[in-house]
Amino acid sequence: NNFIMGRSRIAPDHFTYSAVLQSWAKSGFSNAPERCLELLEQMQRSRYGQKGQPQLGPLAPSTQCYDAVIDCWARSGRPDAEVRAIELLNKMETLSTKKGNVLEPTVRTYNAVLTALARAGQGEKAQALLERMFRLNVTPNVHCYSNVITAYANSTPPNPGAALDVLRRMKQHSDCKPNVISYSSAISAFAKVGDPYQAKPLLDEMVDISQSENDIKMMPNIVTINSVLEAFANAQSFESAERAEEFLYAIPTNYANIQPDVVSFSTVMLAWANLGEGARAERILEKMEESFQHSDSEKMCANVVSYTTAIKAWSKSDDIDAPAHVERILNKMHDHFKHGKKHLKPNQITITTAISAYTHARYEGKFAPKAQQLLYEMIQEYEAGNRSMKPQKPAFNMVRNALIKRGEEEEALKVEQQELKLLGDK
Repeated sequence: NNFIMGRSRIAPDHFTYSAVLQSWAKSGFSNAPERCLELLEQMQRSRYGQKGQPQLGPLAPSTQCYDAVIDCWARSGRPDAEVRAIELLNKMETLSTKKGNVLEPTVRTYNAVLTALARAGQGEKAQALLERMFRLNVTPNVHCYSNVITAYANSTPPNPGAALDVLRRMKQHSDCKPNVISYSSAISAFAKVGDPYQAKPLLDEMVDISQSENDIKMMPNIVTINSVLEAFANAQSFESAERAEEFLYAIPTNYANIQPDVVSFSTVMLAWANLGEGARAERILEKMEESFQHSDSEKMCANVVSYTTAIKAWSKSDDIDAPAHVERILNKMHDHFKHGKKHLKPNQITITTAISAYTHARYEGKFAPKAQQLLYEMIQEYEAGNRSMKPQKPAFNMVRNALIKRGEEEEALKVEQQELKLLGDK
C-alpha cells in the first residue's frame, strides 16, 4: 500500500504478495475470501521493481497463490463457495493454455475445488470434476476420491449408491486405496438414508483390512462407529433399534476397546425415540449416566440433547402416563442445573418438545395449561435477555390448538396475541 500511495520506492514482489495472501487464506477471518481475491487481482495488475527504474514485469500469481484462494473459499462455508472455486479453476485452466504461462492446476488445486463441492453436497458436479481430471491427465489422489464420496453423502437426497461406486473404484487402484475418511464418508451416506445393512458391512470391511494388513490407521474410530448407529436409528424399525442397542454395548469388545461416547448413547436413544418407546430410551439415558458418572468433562456426560431425546421418546409414546414422565425428566434437568450442571439447562428445543408431549391429540387438551405455562416461561426468559429461548411458531400453534380443544378460546386468543407480539405476522 505504501508503494501504491507513493510513500515507498520499493514495490512488493511476488514473495511479498504470496506471503500476505497465504496469511489471509489461513486467517479464518470472515472477510478472508474477498481479501484473497483482491490481492490476487492486485498481483495481476502490478509490476515489480523500484520507482523511477524500469519495471521488471508482471506479478503473475503462481499456482500456489490460486490454490490458497480456492482453498480459502472452499473452507469458508459461504453459500457461493463452490461457484467461486470453480470460477477460479476455470480461469487457471484458461490461463494455462496461453503461451509462456507457467500457471497450471495441480492435484492440490482440483482437490480444493472438490472440497467446496463436497461441503455443498454437489455429488454429480464432484464426479464430473473427477472425470475432468482424468481427461487432463491429472491423477486424483485419495483426498480427491474421498471428497467425491463426501459430496454424494451430503447431497440432497444423499446418494449412497454413487458413493459406494466411487469407493469400489478406488479399490481398483493399488496406489489410491480408500482410507478411513473414504470409508467413513460412504458409511455416512448409508446412515443418512437409514440403511444399516449396507453401512455395517463397510465397517466390518475396515476392520478386516486393518487386521489382515496390520494397518492400525484403517481401524474405525468412534465417529465411523456412530455413523453405523445412526443408520440403525434412521431405519426406524423395532428390529433396527434392538440391533442398535446390541451394537452399542458390544463396541468395546468388537472395536479394539473403543468406548462409546455421548453421541453413541444419544443415537441409540433416538432410535427408540423415533418409535415412541419412552421407557427404552430412558433406560439408555440411565446407562449413559452410569457410564459417565465419574467423568469431569461435560463432553463425556449426558447433555441437553440426551435429555431432550428422552422427552421426545415420551412425547411420541402411547403410554397414558407419558406427560408425567416428561415432567419428571424436566424437573431432573432443572435440579441438575441448580446443583451446578449449567450445561443441562433445558433449551428452547427441550421445552418445545415437552410442549408437544403435553399437547398430543390423544389428551384432548387435558394438559394444555401445563403446555401454556412452559410457553409463557420461555417467553419470560426470552424477554429477560436470553435470546436463544425465543419460542417458535410450532410451540404457539400446539398450545393454541390444545386450548381450543379444551374449550378455552379466550386463553387461545391470548396465546395468539403473544405470538403476534414476538414473531409478528409471519
